[in-house]
Amino acid sequence: MWTDGIAITMAVFVGLGVILLILVAALFAVHRNTPIVKAAGGNLSFLAMLSLLACFCSVAVGLSEPTEVTCKISTPLFLMAFTICIACILANLLQIYVGFRFHVKLDKTLKRFNKPAMIVSVCAGVQGVVCALWLTLYPPHKVISYHHETKIIITCHYGSWTLSLVMYIYVGFLSLVCFIFAYKGRRLPDLYKNARYVTVSIVFLCHFAPKCYIIVFKRDMNNENAITEYIRNHYQKQTITVVSS
Repeated sequence: MWTDGIAITMAVFVGLGVILLILVAALFAVHRNTPIVKAAGGNLSFLAMLSLLACFCSVAVGLSEPTEVTCKISTPLFLMAFTICIACILANLLQIYVGFRFHVKLDKTLKRFNKPAMIVSVCAGVQGVVCALWLTLYPPHKVISYHHETKIIITCHYGSWTLSLVMYIYVGFLSLVCFIFAYKGRRLPDLYKNARYVTVSIVFLCHFAPKCYIIVFKRDMNNENAITEYIRNHYQKQTITVVSS
């Protein structure tokens, strides 16, 4: 592993990712009762970060020498953890979308589904069923091959390309739904616009970075009165009347 440039690069990125994730989690934990952290999803943001940590761990496992155990857990763990992370972001985007539709008659069905715990549970549950079928029926396994009878090559075989592909497609589908809701909110105040962050948040640093910036460098914005005034000014510029409660 440590003689391969790609593996070393991946290991460095994994290490940096874990360190940044821990720092962001600590910052959010200290400011967990502030409006900015609540706007980022509150407890959902911690679940998203925990799932990201699992993603990093799965990558680290994949960098080690393949065994029957690591082959079975590496990719499924990554896809399940990534699904939970995206589901958390989707639940947060739906909350924001519903919350700012105050001047338009909101579809009752959309309101009924605005339950973060239910959204995350259902999204993860669907992926969990596919993952269970994959690991039960056609699990990934170690494959040993020989190159010119002088070199032993150990790799992980997916087991079932079909079921693994379904899991990847499902992740892509959830990502697309996230982008749709983020795009629909493109006219929201800057604090709540997420389209460009969701688009480039494959490392998900970009999803949390704007909130971290406000917490550290824009502390005067991290209170309810300042945010209420900010939102009011935003909509007044668009000639939309905002009624404060």
